[in-house]
Parts: sequence; structure tokens; C-alpha cells
Amino acid sequence: MQVGSHTGDRGQPASLNDAEARAIELGAVKEDQQFAPDRFRVLRDPAGHPFCLRR
Repeated sequence: MQVGSHTGDRGQPASLNDAEARAIELGAVKEDQQFAPDRFRVLRDPAGHPFCLRR
């Protein structure tokens, strides 16, 4: 899943929050338990597969 829409200096999402918001717009669901939300976020794609977004 490509989540970049609002980009920073290297074509990456401007922030982890932006990337998370974009993934959710595309159908991802955020996991309830987040172990290091300042460094990475765990979500599930529409088929239920887990994936991480990281800084």
C-alpha cells in the first residue's frame, strides 16, 4: 500500500501522524495496542494483515 500523499523532503509522508491518517483513509485499521507510538504504528490492511508505519 502506498501511503504518500503529503510529502516531506524525500517523497515520504511529512510525519508519522500523516502517514497513519492516509493509511486509515485507504481502509487500514489501527491496532488498539501500540508499543512505541512515537517510533512506529501498527495497523491492519482491509484484508486483516498487520503492517507497521515507522519514522
